[in-house]
Amino acid sequence: IDSYFRSNVGVAGVSHTYIINDNSYLRNNIGVSGQFNRIAADKVLFDSVGVATGFTRPTYHSTTYTIKYSANSVYNKKFSARNFITTGLYLDYFQTLLADSLDNSDSVGYHVLRHFDGSAMLLQSFFNWQHKFNDDLVLNSGFRYIYFLLNNTYNAEPRMGLRYNIKEGQSLSLGTGLHSQLQPLYVYFSSVYDPLTSTSNKTNVNLGLTKSAHGVLAYDVNLGKSARIKAEAYYQYLFNVPVRESRPYFSVLNLGANFESPNVDSL
Repeated sequence: IDSYFRSNVGVAGVSHTYIINDNSYLRNNIGVSGQFNRIAADKVLFDSVGVATGFTRPTYHSTTYTIKYSANSVYNKKFSARNFITTGLYLDYFQTLLADSLDNSDSVGYHVLRHFDGSAMLLQSFFNWQHKFNDDLVLNSGFRYIYFLLNNTYNAEPRMGLRYNIKEGQSLSLGTGLHSQLQPLYVYFSSVYDPLTSTSNKTNVNLGLTKSAHGVLAYDVNLGKSARIKAEAYYQYLFNVPVRESRPYFSVLNLGANFESPNVDSL
């Protein structure tokens, strides 16, 4: 196999903070990031006596890029010594190209595996309220709302955390909440090739969000001025995880175990 790989990344951004008054301010951020990858793997051809002919046959070719435009605005307000809120809106716009072709050395031959050239948008909003009952007991509560415009999937995620100072240098914390995340973009555009019609059908475009419920109990203690110990008991329950229930079985939880971007269809 004669292989070629090229990759580039870039990022830029700007931030601005506007002081409204002594108790509130607004922070705005905009940024852009991008990544580009090109892979070419060609099979070297040999003659009948095993000598390289100087010709190659395409085996796998891939060109991908994703440009992410981000903007967010976060408002912070202190109402009193005991109450503080933070709320904001995040917007991410993805301009992406995913095109790859494969030859499995079977009757199908060299064919398009995935091809998507378009855009997707992710909207997120959040609200957080911190309330100090007293100097020793603090409550943080809030929620996040996420909405993915590619397939109109969404989720509301309440969260809460409580910290109690047992005594100076020691505290006990409890936190719980719901979380969700998108699938890697290329998963939505994985396809099944139909040799009879020479077309590829996208089977994952309507995938939902992977969701999880989290719970954590933590104990924190300072040992003098130069040492600290923190112990945590953590629980995570995953649900709504895309899996393929037919052979070969697959779960998106296994993505990222290597450097591949597999074409896993029918999740």
